[in-house]
Amino acid sequence: MSKNSFFQKEPITCPICDFSFKREILRFGKGRLIAGQLQDDLRQSYKETKKFGTVFPLIYNSLVCPSCWFAALPEDFFVENIFDRTVIVQQQKQRRLFGQQLLPTADFAVPRTLETGLLSFFLAISCYASSPQKSFAQAKKSMAAIRASWCAHDLMLKYPHETYQELKIHFRLSCLAYLKKHLELFYVSQRNKIHVTNFGPDLGVDYGFNGLVYLKCFLASKFLHIFKDNQSKYKELNSSRIFLSKVFGLGKSSKSSPSPLLGKSKKLYDSIKMQLDEFEKKGISST
Repeated sequence: MSKNSFFQKEPITCPICDFSFKREILRFGKGRLIAGQLQDDLRQSYKETKKFGTVFPLIYNSLVCPSCWFAALPEDFFVENIFDRTVIVQQQKQRRLFGQQLLPTADFAVPRTLETGLLSFFLAISCYASSPQKSFAQAKKSMAAIRASWCAHDLMLKYPHETYQELKIHFRLSCLAYLKKHLELFYVSQRNKIHVTNFGPDLGVDYGFNGLVYLKCFLASKFLHIFKDNQSKYKELNSSRIFLSKVFGLGKSSKSSPSPLLGKSKKLYDSIKMQLDEFEKKGISST
């Protein structure tokens, strides 16, 4: 039995296949989670303790049915109208096939590991893709993708000779793509639009929409090489500069821009501004 988690006594029922199972919950208290440094990608790190070792809160945050492998973030698992049930049912075999290619021994009826935690977010991305609420789905896929990349990072440190570095990069690039698409769709009017209530991107602190904007700009700056030419790179950086200037505004922390996010946004803004200046010295611009 895990000393950092437990299975609830009362079973829950999968809304897709009606299978009953017990959800695994992270144990809190007794010094399990001692906050460390907030990373530049807004991941909250935790210190290792002698009694409990290293705790990975993320791995319990994608709820997965052990039978049909339907997966979603806990706040969405039972909500109607988010997922297309017909598509979820039709893709069950495909979901399992792809998932087992990633982790052949996966079993969601036993305590989570970093490996099944990573797989759970992969499955969630697949399921959110069925949602007719496109803007909402892109935001949720971005959260699942960045959390999958964090799991891959931890696995990379644990097993440095495996392929987790590639998975980390894959999921971070996926997150960037989902964030860009979400921002494109965000202001488009949609009938019966479902609004995102928690943007994360990590657990505990919700950095809101501005946190999502910052994360998009951060990832774009890290993967600038994916843009085909210098003019495209300049355009992306300039777009990030404009977005970030709105995040930190007048430089005063607020509910939408708490001080940790404010500081990181300003630091990233200054870095991007320096890059833009270098491009402009070479006569490169977005026009």
